[in-house]
Amino acid sequence: QGIYDRLAKFTVESQQNELLDSKATGKEEPMILNAAYLIKQSELEAFNNELAKIQEEQYPFGYELVVSGPWPPYNFIKSA
Repeated sequence: QGIYDRLAKFTVESQQNELLDSKATGKEEPMILNAAYLIKQSELEAFNNELAKIQEEQYPFGYELVVSGPWPPYNFIKSA
């Protein structure tokens, strides 16, 4: 939750998604966070800097942060 919250500070909107199993991720290690962040272009550098800090802090504990995108903002569309 702490990592999610730290990154959410730089976003317009954020959402935690369901965790994926190893078959979907292709990794043996379990996923512990699956989040989507809607980021303004002007906040992207600050977001990436915070992400780099988190990766450096968590590396000694064996955590790997995997980032992908940009993706269409389908996580943030509200159904009517």
